[in-house]
Amino acid sequence: MTPEARELFDRALAEHGPVEVARRCGYKNHTIVSLIASGKYEASTQRFGERVLIAFGVIRCPHLGIDIPRTDCAGHALRSVPTSSPEKLRLWVACQACPHKPKEAA
Repeated sequence: MTPEARELFDRALAEHGPVEVARRCGYKNHTIVSLIASGKYEASTQRFGERVLIAFGVIRCPHLGIDIPRTDCAGHALRSVPTSSPEKLRLWVACQACPHKPKEAA
């Protein structure tokens, strides 16, 4: 797990508790969260760290000029082409060339 992911993990754990952290990261129970928090998880935590970044991280959106949750970023970039709103279409077009665009839905 990267230092950034660990910092987000520790903050989320203190703020939300292990059950909520596990839920937001896509796990059905909090065992992995508790093991990582206690330092007893022996496998790689890289994938878990990626999930923490997605669930609790924010990025600076170059198009909007504000910080947005990574989940919102992925939602804008990975959705189908919006046809109901010119504003949503402009955002979607900008997202397609953005360096923050995720490769696939998390």
